[in-house]
Amino acid sequence: MVLILVTMKDFVPLFFGSKFLKVKDLVIYITPIILFISWSNLFGIQIMVPMKKENYLTASVIAGALVNFTMNLLLIPNYQALGAVIGTVVAEFTVTLVQMILVRKLISLKPLFSQIWKHIVAGLITLLVLFLLSQINLNPIWRIVLELATGLTVYVSVEMILKSSINTLVFRKILSFLRIYPS
Repeated sequence: MVLILVTMKDFVPLFFGSKFLKVKDLVIYITPIILFISWSNLFGIQIMVPMKKENYLTASVIAGALVNFTMNLLLIPNYQALGAVIGTVVAEFTVTLVQMILVRKLISLKPLFSQIWKHIVAGLITLLVLFLLSQINLNPIWRIVLELATGLTVYVSVEMILKSSINTLVFRKILSFLRIYPS
């Protein structure tokens, strides 16, 4: 999400042209759905479906569809594409929220969110570093490349420093796959 937020100001005009500059803001505003869709995938597909709670999944999707339809009716006439983006983000949030409410009847959510602060800190530090980096006067392509490389490096480094359990597991699996670190 952070990389999208920072690189869009260069990416859109470079790859789509100056006629599509409004897309830059729309992409920035829609980035939260990355988080919401990943969480709803976890709750819906990876938890509800294996536990034979497809009815919970269906209820969450219907709630999201109703919110999206209603918000689109209200927002698109006045705000056009931005209204659609807002409706989509709120609808995806609704799906995720309903799934979280329903899935807490099946499992404890506390372990899933106990280390979320580490990811937030890593993201905020990365955002700060990339915001400062984005102020450098460079060719847009080189700035995007520099932002992507720096963003990845900073985020992974902060995650390693904070020792988030999921990333420690991922790093060990990768190193084990590369036969550098025994699993």
